[in-house]
Amino acid sequence: MEETVTWNRSSNGREDAIQLLVHFRRQGVRLWCEDGRLRYQAPRDALRDRDLQQLRQSREELLALLQHSAATDSLPQPSQCRSADTEIPLTWAQQAHFTAYRLDQARSRCIAVTALRLTGNLSIGSLRAASQAVVKHHEALRTRVGRSRGNFCQEIHDTADVFQLHENGSVEGEVQLRIALRDLICQGIDVANEPLCQIRLIPFGRGQNVLVLALEHLISDARSIGIVMDDLFGAYTSILKSGSVQLDHVPLQFGDYALLQRMQHPRWFELHGAYWGGCRERYTRVRFPGNRDGSCRGWAGVRFSLDAELTQTLREWCRLHRITPALTVFSVFSAYVLQHCEVPEAMIRCQSDSRVHAQLARTVGYLSAPLYVRMSCSDSDTLTTLATRVVSSFREALHRADFGYLESQPDRTEFTRNAGFNWIPHAPKLELGTLCDTPWALEIEHVRFDHPLLDELDRDTEPFLEMVEHTEYVESMMHYPRARFSSQQMQEFCAEFERLLRRILSDPGRPLIAARV
Repeated sequence: MEETVTWNRSSNGREDAIQLLVHFRRQGVRLWCEDGRLRYQAPRDALRDRDLQQLRQSREELLALLQHSAATDSLPQPSQCRSADTEIPLTWAQQAHFTAYRLDQARSRCIAVTALRLTGNLSIGSLRAASQAVVKHHEALRTRVGRSRGNFCQEIHDTADVFQLHENGSVEGEVQLRIALRDLICQGIDVANEPLCQIRLIPFGRGQNVLVLALEHLISDARSIGIVMDDLFGAYTSILKSGSVQLDHVPLQFGDYALLQRMQHPRWFELHGAYWGGCRERYTRVRFPGNRDGSCRGWAGVRFSLDAELTQTLREWCRLHRITPALTVFSVFSAYVLQHCEVPEAMIRCQSDSRVHAQLARTVGYLSAPLYVRMSCSDSDTLTTLATRVVSSFREALHRADFGYLESQPDRTEFTRNAGFNWIPHAPKLELGTLCDTPWALEIEHVRFDHPLLDELDRDTEPFLEMVEHTEYVESMMHYPRARFSSQQMQEFCAEFERLLRRILSDPGRPLIAARV
């Protein structure tokens, strides 16, 4: 579809130049300065007469902008210059998610839900004010999905009323609480017309309330949930103590990130396109052997854990070899997958939160995306030799990170459906220490429940392992499609993986294949 662009003419020529640069980079046009002259490289027929005229008119501003970018080795932050009319595209990860769950046709139930039991004297008015401050602070929480010139895009609203009391009043008992949580998720979100962030407060018996944070995955990942909760309770505490709110500065909002991602994509493709083309020819989908015929629906999970003793052994080995527990366990998991599927090599998905720059440390949004790590394992590999190779492969994957681009394409690369691994680092316990000696002291406890989306999830990928690090142990869950695997088969898979990890760490010099036998 032909794309047109309009400009809000103002006295700020730099703003026009940035909008023009964004437009041309999205069209695949590369601009640079050479010996004080403006140069461009464009696909055939990408530039029309009026595009060339705009280049001439904005020549000086573009030269100054490109020279500044070259000097600082970074592009200007769009939020410093973008106008209210600037179109913000979906990120690659958002686009892949939007397509996979057909969000243009149905309400979304792919909602990340965190429920906290609050015991003590809660100030509902202060909590409401804190939620409004946090929503104002993070523009992702005010975002919906719109459409412009045939493309889906992000629409950022000035305000969003996301805080609500439970409409049915107080609930009694754990069963009713889980029904209320299930109802909240099952009603779904219309991503075009409703806020993608919802905060609910459910009264639960005397002196207790359950705070529910529900974020559609388009604007959230595990790190984002932690940021929002941290800011929410920080703002709540500040309001009670001083009547005002001060939140940490967010250098790069999610909309800025989306713009920069598209601006930088032509250069990314120039550097990495050939590499990924070669990987697409070499690597394919590696399927787990299943024991079911495909008649069941949805996904399920098998829970297991690395106990305190095994976790301590793991951390000690990692300390001695200067490697993280995440990469060590990923090494063993990948080797086990290759042996289980009887293949010598494969691309294994390793989830990353993609916050590779300091400016993204406090950004709320769907930044998480898989890294594709090239893995191989021989009969002679020990944990030490395998982990050394994994570190090298992981660095390459990080350097070649596609930030969800491969998953977002209509002809999705098959190895993007391979087995996955996600290690979630230990998160500090939410505490309101400064309120301990006040009438507003609260005890905070997580409420565990099963997400109803799993019952109907239609996701065409191999099983993936999610591990959450705690102070003394590692909580784990193997997610799998019920159409292909029984619960017993996955329980046996997880039990054997845990035994394999234990054997290897007890004798790191033993070849992995011998440890499994």
